[in-house]
Amino acid sequence: MRVLITDFFGVMAGSSYAVFNLAKGLNSRGHYVLVGYREGTFLHALLENSSINAIAINAKNKLDFKAASKLAKLATQEKIDIVFAQGTTDRYITIFARWVFGLEARLIHIRQQKPVGLSRAKGIFYTWGTDKIVAVSRAVKQFLMESGIPESHIEIINNSIPPESIENINLEAVERLKKEYGILQDDLVIGCVSRIKKQDQILKAIERIDLPIKVIFVGISDDYPHLKKLSTEISKKHKFFFTGEISHQDTLAHYPLFTMKILASDMEGFSLSLLEAMAIGVPVIATNASGNPDLIRDGENGLLFQDEDIEGLTHCINQIIENKVLRMKLIEQGVKAVSETSRFEKMIVKYESIYELTY
Repeated sequence: MRVLITDFFGVMAGSSYAVFNLAKGLNSRGHYVLVGYREGTFLHALLENSSINAIAINAKNKLDFKAASKLAKLATQEKIDIVFAQGTTDRYITIFARWVFGLEARLIHIRQQKPVGLSRAKGIFYTWGTDKIVAVSRAVKQFLMESGIPESHIEIINNSIPPESIENINLEAVERLKKEYGILQDDLVIGCVSRIKKQDQILKAIERIDLPIKVIFVGISDDYPHLKKLSTEISKKHKFFFTGEISHQDTLAHYPLFTMKILASDMEGFSLSLLEAMAIGVPVIATNASGNPDLIRDGENGLLFQDEDIEGLTHCINQIIENKVLRMKLIEQGVKAVSETSRFEKMIVKYESIYELTY
């Protein structure tokens, strides 16, 4: 099978890694894989340091017909069988490539998170323009169906991470970070690996915790006024750190520092950062929203709280701090959930099977 994967936005770490992992997985199974990207993006940086075939398609916006024409011609030249498109710009560009410029390949759109502003008119547009739509969780599928996309047109394929992505954590970097943050053996450290996604809930919960805690926000800076205001107003017994944008290797080196990892997002499709934390042995807490319940079984391999329930989040944090038996259970079952036999390979096989389902 000859595959073209596109992500013309490519600036968000999670979605960019999802594209990159899919490309690597299909490539490892002997398929010809080509990734279309926009220059200067995070995905571009990932591709530059890999052996994955890639080409710049610098779509300016979703109505860039020049990019749509280029994509259609590229698919013909490379004899592409199937196109996987991820971003909003990609969805329009690939449909126009089909309708206006004669793209003949099978066209699959991938939805990584809860759709924002997806009207029924757009739902019809996406249904008519594609052969299938992949939703990464049951919740994402439900949101798509509420926008008028038929259930039969949607396939659920949960995200996964390749085992090698977490096997090479730089232990020297871990020790360096411990010194940088002043972390001692018995310190309580809460980590959040995410772009801006309701981190204020974490800060409000921390304010209610009696024990001193170090909180590390990985992937964002402190130049967001509401976060900066909250973190400076909270008791001085707690310490807050904001890493800004850092590399994936540096992100991985942060996980071993965490007593727990919290994701307070209400729009997550199927979080790669939760997968990474669980695989590394960090107990996780997340909102009982969107795709999080597809991954986390509350009280078994992680803890869930209702969105905006600060008291509930505080209770979850205290449970992990005070209940060592529960903490060890969450760690053990979290690792097991991510390391189920050939989970990543099963994800890739499901993407392979999409081609057959479109006929």
